[in-house]
Formats: sequence, structure tokens, C-alpha cells
Amino acid sequence: MVDRVAKVVEVSIGTDRTTGRSKGYGFVELSTPEETQRAQAHFHEFEMDGRCVSHVYIFPSITSTRRG
Repeated sequence: MVDRVAKVVEVSIGTDRTTGRSKGYGFVELSTPEETQRAQAHFHEFEMDGRCVSHVYIFPSITSTRRG
């Protein structure tokens, strides 16, 4: 769904460790801040299956070592 308006780098879905079922949230990493802004504008007050999809922009950590 997000890949229709922005280039997706990575997706992570929160799951229950016991059941493996989705907890109802996830994280989507987009390629650039501009793509993030476009996705935020597109999904503002967006509804899916009768539920409002909320989103929060999280700034990347400067000290992150995940990408080497």
C-alpha cells in the first residue's frame, strides 16, 4: 500500500511472540525524507477496513549502527 506513493526500504510488523499473530502495528522505512512527507500527506486521516490508520514520523538515530 505505501509502496504506491513512496519507495519502501524495509517493513517490520509487530507480532506476538507466543502466537505469531500481528499486534496491529508495524514500521515502514522509506528511502528519503521527501518520500516520507509524501506518504504522510497521502495517508493523513486514511481509513482501511473501517479503521483509521495512524502514523508517526520517527527520526533515525544518529548513533544507529544497524547500517554499518
